[in-house]
Amino acid sequence: MTLKRDYKEFLNDNFKGLSIRTALFFNWDIGLRFDLQEGDVGSDHYFEEVFKRSMTLFQAVFDPDDSVFVIGK
Repeated sequence: MTLKRDYKEFLNDNFKGLSIRTALFFNWDIGLRFDLQEGDVGSDHYFEEVFKRSMTLFQAVFDPDDSVFVIGK
């Protein structure tokens, strides 16, 4: 199986009818949003805090051996 086929199959099995397009958050009935920022946008503190909060969420949700699909534009 190819990676593209794997992720399409995963989406179809778990999110039937979802189309990956901008803005994904508004294209599905259920969604979760997290405010990851703190401080002045563009400062070192801002990016350090966003990274720290993102990693905390990621580690809380996924096990080290989980497969994760990252889709970017």
